[in-house]
Amino acid sequence: MSSAGTEGGFTWVLDPVDGTQALEQGLNTVTCCLARLDVDGKPIFGIVVNPATDELFACRREGKSTLNGKPVQVSDNKQFKGSYVYLGSRIQPEDLATNGVIYDRIEGAGGKVFNARSLSFGCMQVAKGAAVGAYIGVRTPFEAASVQLIVEGAGGKVTDLHGRAPGRMDGAIDGLVVSNGKVHDQLLSVLL
Repeated sequence: MSSAGTEGGFTWVLDPVDGTQALEQGLNTVTCCLARLDVDGKPIFGIVVNPATDELFACRREGKSTLNGKPVQVSDNKQFKGSYVYLGSRIQPEDLATNGVIYDRIEGAGGKVFNARSLSFGCMQVAKGAAVGAYIGVRTPFEAASVQLIVEGAGGKVTDLHGRAPGRMDGAIDGLVVSNGKVHDQLLSVLL
């Protein structure tokens, strides 16, 4: 069960099993996410662990992201064509395109849509340069707090689904668009 709790003015945000369906199917895309937020709801540090692949992503505020202690960097790819984009959850706001429309638009631009059944798994693929983008359509911050810090620390860009700064990560969020920064506008455009 995902949760958020406060201790000494700081908030901890935990998702012990990101990828429940992946776990049920025995996929190796299940992750555990943990972040600590400051009093303004901004991440101070975050980790994402994939026990099946022995990957530990970590980042602290204003630091560089690492994978098992070694620096990671987003890709320099400037286009969808031939690139992976992770579509991890249903896009919630009614003013945005449905998942099917988003899928068709990405494929129409030559992208490869992938769903790992774990929101943070797809975002970590962006952080390590294996994908150009990912969507988190949910309104809960349990994966998002860690993801934001790690992707940005790897040189990527993170906004909400409408292209705004994500805001606080200790309550309801407006999803996330995660990218290498080079294709961010393209990712946002397929949502409209």
